[in-house]
Amino acid sequence: MSKESFQKKYRELEDLYKKIASKGYDVSGIKKQVDEAMRLYKQGSYDEGEIILDKARETLDRAGKRPLGVTILSILFFIGFLLSLFGILLGLLSGLLLFGTPVPSPPSITPEEETVVINIREQINSMILNAIATAMISAVFSLVFGWGLWKLKRGVWILLVFLGSLGIFGAVISLNVINFIINVIIVGYLLQPHVKLAFKVSKNLGGIFLKFTIACFVLGILLLGYFAIFTPCEFGKTKAEMHECYTNL
Repeated sequence: MSKESFQKKYRELEDLYKKIASKGYDVSGIKKQVDEAMRLYKQGSYDEGEIILDKARETLDRAGKRPLGVTILSILFFIGFLLSLFGILLGLLSGLLLFGTPVPSPPSITPEEETVVINIREQINSMILNAIATAMISAVFSLVFGWGLWKLKRGVWILLVFLGSLGIFGAVISLNVINFIINVIIVGYLLQPHVKLAFKVSKNLGGIFLKFTIACFVLGILLLGYFAIFTPCEFGKTKAEMHECYTNL
């Protein structure tokens, strides 16, 4: 590759990413690639610099297009939506089978026993209704998130990063390792430069949510330390262990 050819590609790419940056989008990842290509150019590594320029141009050309990871997340949310619908249907069928037809009480049953049976039926009914309500809420959120990710809606990106950051905070103070890993992976991916570019997230907005995520993690660590120091009998213990701890104080 000649110097003239590299310089032409470099100028075209620089003009393109500056134009996109002027609209407020986060192109920090592209700028790093362009700077790295120029560094290689100055060292005489024209071919390596060209490869980086081509990759940067490919990333810019994909701006506004859905990345593979976003597609996978969207499909997972759609699957969650279908599972929630199945849960709602199962709850409705269970309710109809259990309470759709009155069951006559045996002649030998006492009033006290009948009261116990009625209370049990009411508790089961309440559990089914709560399960149906939870499944309905889950279905709505799963559908909104799945559709928003598929359509690259910036509002859904904001909501997912916000809830994921709160999830990191909650996972830290509850010592829930699995939830912590899941939320870190999702939030970390959504904060990647090419993903932010796909959702047309501005550099300022991306920076705000990055700081918010870090703040949630740090606050969780501080609260965890506070609980460990000032409430040692409650930190990470079962009720039986808490009772034994307070007894031995």
